Amino acid sequence: MNVAKSKNFICPLCESSIRREKYLEIVGVWEERKELETSLKKEMQKIREERLRLHEDRRTMKREIKLAAKEAATKATKKEKKRADKLSLKWRSDVVR
Repeated sequence: MNVAKSKNFICPLCESSIRREKYLEIVGVWEERKELETSLKKEMQKIREERLRLHEDRRTMKREIKLAAKEAATKATKKEKKRADKLSLKWRSDVVR
């Protein structure tokens, strides 16, 4: 705290001599502003982290969707091949008779 020898205080902004009440008002607002800035910085950091997490979640979901589609296609292909083989065997057996 910058205190002059008299009852006047030194303004932390312009370094002029001011009354105690004004000094406390200026310092109080200044401290409140610093607290708010700190709070906002923390909130911004949380938002950045959340954004990164969501980005990673999105990438993971895309991979999972792609894998699920590939597995579904493979399963459908196997099922169709099995059906085709069954029909082919039936057709061959009908031709032989």
